[in-house]
Amino acid sequence: MIDIVLCHSILEKCKSVDAFSENAEHVELVRRIRQHRMVISEELMDFYEAYFKEKGPEWLEWYQTLCIAIFNIRERTIIVTPSSDKRYIKEHAYQNALAAAALSHETKDKMILIYQKIRIGANYEHKNTL
Repeated sequence: MIDIVLCHSILEKCKSVDAFSENAEHVELVRRIRQHRMVISEELMDFYEAYFKEKGPEWLEWYQTLCIAIFNIRERTIIVTPSSDKRYIKEHAYQNALAAAALSHETKDKMILIYQKIRIGANYEHKNTL
């Protein structure tokens, strides 16, 4: 099994998906994500929380429920402690947190899932892109 690091854009797509969802692509995304273990860090969780808080109270409540549901279950999530002094991507602290979690030596095989409009290391004109 490959561990996965998820961008908040991927988590966002998971919010409204259930077994009866009309969007088959999102249902498949959630099904595939559940086949793997999520890799997160405290810093990444802080970024997730800030992102969903900015989206509104309903989103923040969903994120907090997600934390309770899966972030405390070792089989579904592993919380890593990456080196705080390493900077892989200097332009964006959030992208650095994603990279740090993915490059942590606490797990072996990992992949980062990011929505296609976000590219690590790319410069953007609009802050709302991330």
